[in-house]
Amino acid sequence: MPNVSFYGLLLVAVVAFAAPLLLGLSLARRLPSVVLEIVAGIIIGPSGLGWVKVDVPTSILSLLGLAFLLFLAGLEVELDRLKGRLLLVVGASFLPNARRVVHITT
Repeated sequence: MPNVSFYGLLLVAVVAFAAPLLLGLSLARRLPSVVLEIVAGIIIGPSGLGWVKVDVPTSILSLLGLAFLLFLAGLEVELDRLKGRLLLVVGASFLPNARRVVHITT
């Protein structure tokens, strides 16, 4: 069993909590908190200072975050607007992937 440390996950949670708090206290309120979170993540991550390594808890949290992001993106799709030629183009874009799924399952 790998050695599991939650230090990196704690540091990510502190940055995620502190970024909107610092923006609320500063005068630069025009900057979205996501921008500050991304910059802080680059700084503390493996590409920057290396304080946070990619380990089991961090990768699980990143997968959950990606799933949540894709779920929210799917909620934003307006199916009523997909009519006519647009529906044909979007439907045709799924055909190559459907062929791969059928090939994998058989």
